[in-house]
Amino acid sequence: YTELSIELHGGSNLMSFAVLPADNTVSNVLSNYNISAIAGEGEAAMNTDMGWVGSLTNILYENGYWLLLNEAGTLTLTGIPIEPGLQYSLHAGNNLISYSLLDCGSIDEVLPDEVEECIYAIAGEGVAALSTDNGWVGSLSALCPDEGYWFVSECEIDFTYDEPSGLARKQVFGPSPYPYSQSSRQAFYFMESVENIEIGDWILAYSGDKVIGARQWQGSIIDVPAMGSDGSKYTEGYMEAGGTPAFKVQRDDELIDLEGYVPAWSENRFFMVSNLTQAKILP
Repeated sequence: YTELSIELHGGSNLMSFAVLPADNTVSNVLSNYNISAIAGEGEAAMNTDMGWVGSLTNILYENGYWLLLNEAGTLTLTGIPIEPGLQYSLHAGNNLISYSLLDCGSIDEVLPDEVEECIYAIAGEGVAALSTDNGWVGSLSALCPDEGYWFVSECEIDFTYDEPSGLARKQVFGPSPYPYSQSSRQAFYFMESVENIEIGDWILAYSGDKVIGARQWQGSIIDVPAMGSDGSKYTEGYMEAGGTPAFKVQRDDELIDLEGYVPAWSENRFFMVSNLTQAKILP
């Protein structure tokens, strides 16, 4: 048996279970924790005064899950560890899955070539990668243990992860100058070019006057997350389907509005924004 501890923050956490007890029911695995809800791909359960209710009854190694916490805490799991050679079955569309290897691995190393050709995009918690003719672009470069990932597949395919040859590191980003809450409903806008932007500037996404995502410009295509309202207190006033986020650049103490075509927001979608121009500077 193995013991594993995972640090979780208040709000929505996208994760997977690399260790599970023999009794893998939601009520057993999550019994002693301040977790108010768990959601997988198309299934969910809520923690009520009557116990756990909902369509999600058993937690599986191969799936990813959103966990909603009222406040930060540590989840300690005791049980049987995940098999590194676990087989995954992807269907066309969005798949919420785990990562079975013990070490982080870069996307192009751990995905077999025939699988990589099928994957249009991958999203983790607040980070994403998009497959382009020039390889993967975005803030997500490596897959790591205990994380959950949305794989957007264009085919039905079965696979197991390849062991990475080198150690990849999970990218750690500087904190956003304007904090925002992680939502279980997220979309990503891949910024191809922004007029007059400089390395180190921040691109901020807004819903009305609320910041719902931020990413620092590194000089090439980057994904800016845009969080949606998922019904929790953390995401009140965030994007709803059909609305369109606004984007601004923060440079030093200036906020500069960005103008140009931005597609309407939709959950778990990945948008290319080819060109935004800067409006006049707001003091």
